[in-house]
Formats: sequence, C-alpha cells, structure tokens
Amino acid sequence: MAGELRIRVRYKKYATPWFDYLIVSKKEMKQMLVGTGWKVKRFVSSKGPVHVGIIEKISKL
Repeated sequence: MAGELRIRVRYKKYATPWFDYLIVSKKEMKQMLVGTGWKVKRFVSSKGPVHVGIIEKISKL
C-alpha cells in the first residue's frame, strides 16, 4: 500500500518488534474506514503537516 512503512526501532542491544506505520491524509483515512465498522473520532494535529487519527469502533445499537 502506498504510504505504508514497516518500522523497527533499535537502540544499542534493544529493538522493538516490527510494526506498520501508515502515512495518509485526513481525507484518505476517513475514506479507508468506510464500511469497516470504524470511524475517526478526532484528529490530533501539529503546527506542521503531521497529524494522528484517533479511531473508534462504531457501536451497533
């Protein structure tokens, strides 16, 4: 997928497990979640172009 990175953080003898990191726009994130049962609760933005999407499960009432 475009915008997907696989990252592992290392420091001296320590290393994290590999994890996926997705870089998409706010619009792309909203579009990706359509039909998945998840929605964007809110975005946490910075002064620059970086943002984090907080997602939540859509309740089935």
